[in-house]
Amino acid sequence: MQISKTGLNKLSPSQIAAAICASFETKISLYVHGSPGISKSAIARQCADALGIAFIDVRLSQMLPEDIRGVPMMGEVDNMKGVIWTPPLVFPRDLDFDKIDEVDGAAVFRFYNPCGNNGVAYCTDPLIEVFALAPDQIAVLVTRKANNFTVSLVGQDQQPVRGKIKWRVTGTVRAILALEEFNSAPPSVMVAAYQLILDRRIGDYVVPNEVMILAMGNRDIDRGVTYQISKPVANRFIHVEMEFNWDDWFRWASTHAIAAEVIGFLTSFPNKTNDFRPDSVELSFATPRTWEFVSRQITAVRPPEPVVLRALICGAIGDVLGNEFLQHRKFMEDMPNIRRILDGSLRTFSPVNKQFETQIAYSVSVQLWYEVQRRAEAIEADYYGAERDFNEYAPRLAWFAQCDAAFAYIMANFRPDVAVMAATMALTGHKLRFLQKRMPHFSKFLKLYSTVVL
Repeated sequence: MQISKTGLNKLSPSQIAAAICASFETKISLYVHGSPGISKSAIARQCADALGIAFIDVRLSQMLPEDIRGVPMMGEVDNMKGVIWTPPLVFPRDLDFDKIDEVDGAAVFRFYNPCGNNGVAYCTDPLIEVFALAPDQIAVLVTRKANNFTVSLVGQDQQPVRGKIKWRVTGTVRAILALEEFNSAPPSVMVAAYQLILDRRIGDYVVPNEVMILAMGNRDIDRGVTYQISKPVANRFIHVEMEFNWDDWFRWASTHAIAAEVIGFLTSFPNKTNDFRPDSVELSFATPRTWEFVSRQITAVRPPEPVVLRALICGAIGDVLGNEFLQHRKFMEDMPNIRRILDGSLRTFSPVNKQFETQIAYSVSVQLWYEVQRRAEAIEADYYGAERDFNEYAPRLAWFAQCDAAFAYIMANFRPDVAVMAATMALTGHKLRFLQKRMPHFSKFLKLYSTVVL
């Protein structure tokens, strides 16, 4: 484990994910520091997805102190008048709604249970109870969703009637409350967050038990807009620093539709994946974030004309690196046909531009497994409910043959290190389920390289 210039322990993205999940269990506030564009927010969101909980993105730099504590308004509690503070509704609360409403046959009722930025409801499984107030009526819960339900009110003869019902919704919120751009917020806002972070409450608002507070921000040495975090605020967190890790990025990229040209290029030049230099005056520089921008531009359904595309790519990762990547992409045009490799009709690899052979080989591997994964998903969708052994299913047998043809091609044409990387991508990245007895070339590959692949 390395120590950063800020004196913090450096962790890879996968280790940061483990730290976030561990902190969710303890509900101790965690602060993740890191340079721009290395996917701090994406990692946190993926953790929430993996846990099946909401990810609530609050940009602290865009808030005022009163946005955290809430604005004052006159109120009355038990005949006592005074000021009540109203904190923002984006802060999660456990559900506890208890109301009486009128129903004319059937009605839909809504309650406040929003979704986080990852589309997961704050409370994923609210308990909904409905009761008819008249003894000769019956309230039936017809449908229930994360933030609404339908009630039908019927009489003893099961016919719709008009009447009153009492309904109650309760539920536990489970979420990661992410205070993003924490040290870009003015000191007054950080001070307002004191109590929220340590005591898990501020004013009348109490952070639910199943909510973790996570802060994220760039480092002071990154030359961004940051404020020094005071010692009392800093002492309310566990601090770790996220650093870029090529292996973690490669595993993510190879299973998230990042363009084969991008992965092929960066596999040959991994040091060009993250090229952030705080002292540089350039506005465009390479980070995992901006390489994803490049991937999206070149895979767009209607990409712009070449001159515009060049400007967009250079505007994402810098002029020098952008032109270098575009030259690589130009020579990718003689990449072999993936479908012919899989059907066994293409067995040779002879790119015209030999100096790009390794990069093209990596890109071929990426596209091979994208296509193999797509075909596997289609077969599984067609197989659903079929009463036969999946591995003896005719399309599945054909798929094994296609995968074996891919391994035959890789072993015959690629350097051992490229072949091992390709196999690792298939087995640990895409988690493809091969069957040795149906794949002789794959079996031969494992005899040669199993110690470095598995």
